Amino acid sequence: MRFGKGKDMKKGAIFSLITFLVFILVVTSGCAKKEETFGKEITIEETTKLTDIFSNPGKYNGKRGKVEGKIDTECTTGCKFDVKDGTVKIHVDIASAGLTIPQRVGSKVVIEGKVVDRGYKIEIVGEGVKIK
Repeated sequence: MRFGKGKDMKKGAIFSLITFLVFILVVTSGCAKKEETFGKEITIEETTKLTDIFSNPGKYNGKRGKVEGKIDTECTTGCKFDVKDGTVKIHVDIASAGLTIPQRVGSKVVIEGKVVDRGYKIEIVGEGVKIK
């Protein structure tokens, strides 16, 4: 008495392999990074460079704009963070808009809000955040 035929065992092994590969594909596709948006929708088209804001803060003070960069540091509650664009870093405060974001240090981010020159520092008071 034989417990399996050669062809049936091969078909079973191939079926198991295909099932395993499909499972891996499904699991890993769910792990793909998705954009996350917090607060108001970002509607401003033109991105302002952080170097432009720092080189002429009076021009931007009190004006709404959009900046992009990477999250460099973030407070533990997610209501304040620093965004770095090349060599320039700016502080972003989203607490006044009632917003928080999850811990995403190193992620690309787009912020829309108002530039505020506090005299001792320049920051963005964010109203909308998109993490890429």
